[in-house]
Amino acid sequence: MDFRVPHEVTYEFEGRATVTEVAKSLTAQEKLFKESLRVLETCFPELDIERAEITVREISQNSPLRHRLEGIVVAALSPGLTEDMPADLMKSLFGYDVPDSYDSFVSLIMLLVAMWGAERVVKRLKKFKDDFDLKRLEAKQAVIAAERKRLLSEAAARASINEDQLADALNDTLGKRQVTVGKVAMDFLAPAKRHKAKAISLPNGEAIRQEAIDAIPSEVELAQYQSPVESVEYDNVTVVFQRHDKTRPKDWAATVEEVSPDRKPLHLAPTISPEHLFTRESVKADVLVTSILDNEGEYVPSVYYLMKVYDEGA
Repeated sequence: MDFRVPHEVTYEFEGRATVTEVAKSLTAQEKLFKESLRVLETCFPELDIERAEITVREISQNSPLRHRLEGIVVAALSPGLTEDMPADLMKSLFGYDVPDSYDSFVSLIMLLVAMWGAERVVKRLKKFKDDFDLKRLEAKQAVIAAERKRLLSEAAARASINEDQLADALNDTLGKRQVTVGKVAMDFLAPAKRHKAKAISLPNGEAIRQEAIDAIPSEVELAQYQSPVESVEYDNVTVVFQRHDKTRPKDWAATVEEVSPDRKPLHLAPTISPEHLFTRESVKADVLVTSILDNEGEYVPSVYYLMKVYDEGA
């Protein structure tokens, strides 16, 4: 089944954002959208999301900054799922006659995931207490945690599920990718932080409030610590094989068009059969990209890890 999932978010600040800010924010929202769908799958095991495609419908640069996106989600539902989910949630999640001004449940989960990621960033910064004021960071963490808990409560009530169930779904789904989720959350929240936004809001009024935005680490704080290595997931990207080896799944090489034109080592997940890929020139796949911080302060791709292949026969 195909479902239309509307998404609109407004950064409530005066002035205009830069092209770079808008681009990073849109990319982050696409990734947060997909993370939110993964959380929903964990909450509702009967929901099997096969694919999600996100498109930009409108960007308004007049104050305030507003992004309107739409996700087309291909999912399978068990017969009993619709009985367990409230009618309003089914309508807001899967787009049954939903007006453009109505925010989806996925949008609310996105705000929640963003706060979850921001909280993990602050926790990581606290490990470097010689370089940071620990008490100040603890105060920031408390504010962000309170906002995360508030959004968790709103989302759980809207979905008629237990708060602990939703919290467990967040931790189980995102816990192994804390660095990646934290980075995406910072890209999403950055325009609000930089322009001192009053809120990041959804059409129905749900929002990340100003006190939480103020508590987000600044660019200066983040710049004082950058991990020498970072790993970021790329979904449904084009992998072009440059070297194959049937017997050595860690001795492959490829380019990933959406990441870099340069050839890099490619490792295959144990669940992927080298024999099925040996005659392929390229595939669509989910890839984990590990990058190394260079002398210019930029992350340069170092190795690709092929996690999931979408082409048949793989």
